[in-house]
Amino acid sequence: FADTFGKENIVAAHLHRDEETPHIHVTLVPIVKGERKRRKREEQTKKRYRKKPTDTVRLCADDIMTQLKLKSYQDTYAEAMAKYGLQRGIDGSKARHKSTQQYYRDIQKLA
Repeated sequence: FADTFGKENIVAAHLHRDEETPHIHVTLVPIVKGERKRRKREEQTKKRYRKKPTDTVRLCADDIMTQLKLKSYQDTYAEAMAKYGLQRGIDGSKARHKSTQQYYRDIQKLA
């Protein structure tokens, strides 16, 4: 995650084993520098927006949370974890998660 997003952007990472498939939740604070993507479009409108310097540090998830990027993150993570026997979930799956109660009921039945 640090290689992908930068160490300065990661707040926490937690491994969850409370479902059939272990997974990780990562908390990111996407701090970026540079010109806003919308800036050119905003300049074409009649409204006036407060202009900030382009080298200002700002909080913005637009660059890292696109649907295409999220899919890419899952793919590259699966490639990196393949050596441990983990497999990528089915791309485009319509599967739904079990509730925590159902998960523990199933475990008790197996025991």
